[in-house]
Amino acid sequence: AIQLLLPRVTTLDQQSVSNIIWVLATAAKQRGSEVPGTQELFDALLECMLDLRVRVDSEGAAMVIWAFYSVGRFNDAWTLYVRTLSDGRHPEHGKTGFTKKHAVDGRQRYYQTLLMETERRGDVAKQVFLWKQMAADFYARSLRAACLNCAVMAMMNVGDTEGAKDILRQLVRTRLGTGVSESLARRLGLVYEELEPACIVDITLRRRPQCQSRFEDFHYKEAGVLETVVGTATPGDATSVHAAIENVGLKEVWLKVAGGEKSCVIDNVIAKHRPRLILEFGTYVGYTCSRMALQVAPWGGKVVSMEMDPVNATIARNHIEMCGLSHAVTVQLGHSDDAVQIVLDKYGPGSVDMVFMDQRGTAFHDDLQRLERIGLLSDPAVVVADNVLKPGAPYHVWRISSMPHYRTDIIDLREFGSAPVEDWMTVSWVHRGPTYGMPAEELRELTALARESDRFRLRAMATSMKDLVGDPLDEFAARFTAEFVRLNIRTSMYVRTDLVNGGADGVVSRLVRLAPGESPPKWEGWDPRDDLVGGRWRSHIEP
Repeated sequence: AIQLLLPRVTTLDQQSVSNIIWVLATAAKQRGSEVPGTQELFDALLECMLDLRVRVDSEGAAMVIWAFYSVGRFNDAWTLYVRTLSDGRHPEHGKTGFTKKHAVDGRQRYYQTLLMETERRGDVAKQVFLWKQMAADFYARSLRAACLNCAVMAMMNVGDTEGAKDILRQLVRTRLGTGVSESLARRLGLVYEELEPACIVDITLRRRPQCQSRFEDFHYKEAGVLETVVGTATPGDATSVHAAIENVGLKEVWLKVAGGEKSCVIDNVIAKHRPRLILEFGTYVGYTCSRMALQVAPWGGKVVSMEMDPVNATIARNHIEMCGLSHAVTVQLGHSDDAVQIVLDKYGPGSVDMVFMDQRGTAFHDDLQRLERIGLLSDPAVVVADNVLKPGAPYHVWRISSMPHYRTDIIDLREFGSAPVEDWMTVSWVHRGPTYGMPAEELRELTALARESDRFRLRAMATSMKDLVGDPLDEFAARFTAEFVRLNIRTSMYVRTDLVNGGADGVVSRLVRLAPGESPPKWEGWDPRDDLVGGRWRSHIEP
């Protein structure tokens, strides 16, 4: 097929070019070796794209850049980006109709790949170039500042204080500086308010779109959280940052953060296990990873949080710096398929003591099996998984409940910011044994639950979980629960939340163990949002 395509390269349209490159790269990754003739065909297709004889659309650009990175041709991916996509030359979506309206902008994916690899290589010049390009793509001043703050962090990580100072001076000149910028200046021994404005502003930063793009609009909630945090929290005070994020989730809009009763579960696991290194799947806005870091930092613990969305990673890094926890948290950009290997290379086998999983539920079991197979987990390790009931993680529940190297509790609780929504979290203690790293027995009856779980997850991402209360989500949860009861798998604990002094001193959540066969109590209609503001939710730590 490759030999037939080579003489016809100039006749291919943009969709065919991106599809062919992506398929060949994926085949090479799955096979462990390239299909013969791949490099020659890649060379011919790259030439067509660089000469603009073929102009791939937004999704196609993301596919092509990932493909070149995947087969070890990152320099070609970089050249393609700089020559055809940078400086605002982002192509439109090629899709039409409903799919086009709801498609994710390709920038989200190719910025992810480019930043992940430049950070892995330690190429700060390219990192700063990308952060400036991202800043120029945003209309909102808060997001522009957040990207430039990340550029400052990149320079500080390699000791380039003069470069970091220059960007801070540009932030002063453009009046984009935030509390995060002030915190970074203090780490350099400077006073932000006393910095001289830059004489010249980078030409890239003079570019600004006339309105929000879909790339930016897709993150409207997260951008709103960032603005609240930099506007109300105190730099260096982690609890004020967490309170600001909680306020948004309690009073304004549902956020996918593990707050409230879910925090109680995580707090108790950390207090009991005292992990030295925690690996998180899904950073989002940095709420959970910074809360965990605040607890493990006293004994020298660290958190590595993997995030595939570069905008979320940008916001999270700013929140973490605002907390004063940049020394204890690393946000690792990239899809977990790529990022896990980077974590293994950096920290070594057996280094991860605790895992918190908050990505797509139907991927939990595969990701956990891979962690075991590559030897990243310590022995023992503890794995906490969120959103196990809603939207659902049926394969994961079956794996951790049916295989002998796990000791698992399934905990019934309420969604943070949406008390009518019941959810489960699982806590699994993992020990090495004969079944360690092996696949679980397949159950065909779980397939339909997994498919429906993914559909609900997509709907929750488009709206919010609290908008899905009632039918059909409750019907799905009832079928989910009934299926596992049939398999003799039930909840073993629940979280009880009580007002303290009638709500004057906030609320406290505690873990309660259920008797064998006992069901958790039904929700009585009380919603803590009615009585709480952020920062007033406490966890009772079990002895």
